[in-house]
Amino acid sequence: MLPLIFFIILAAVSALLHFEKSRCQKRMLTARQQFNLTARAAPVEKAKAQRGWFYKINYYLGYAWRNSYAAADFVHRLSGIVRMPLQIFDLKIVPGWQNFRFELALAVAADKREQAHRVFTGFYQVMQDFTDISQMAFSEPTPPDLTPGQAANGFVFIISGQVETE
Repeated sequence: MLPLIFFIILAAVSALLHFEKSRCQKRMLTARQQFNLTARAAPVEKAKAQRGWFYKINYYLGYAWRNSYAAADFVHRLSGIVRMPLQIFDLKIVPGWQNFRFELALAVAADKREQAHRVFTGFYQVMQDFTDISQMAFSEPTPPDLTPGQAANGFVFIISGQVETE
């Protein structure tokens, strides 16, 4: 009698497990069909195409005007803070995709190196307030008796850095 009850219990558990397995398979099949219908829907493809056009316009076609506007804005702000005894000696701008690099040679009219450093430090601190400059460094001028580091009657400091365009 005991083996018969044990056999009936095993048969019932087995039937319940097969029933649950088939129910889970039906739910998975339904979910897979819904996913396939959603993936094939036209709105998704339309959104992908619009996103592609957005990136083409924003990054490829808008590249030239975005960089030229950012460089012009940088030069305009720079010219607003350069006052005597400072003079822009040379400015090089190299554009990139999201930023541009610059190298600014700044002549400081001064007789002594300490005086030139004081004037340059004030200018450099004002330049650090530019929020779009992500990196900036400067080089020390050469001694006054060497001609490569001297301007007409002063010193040349070189500032190099990177400006984020957007």
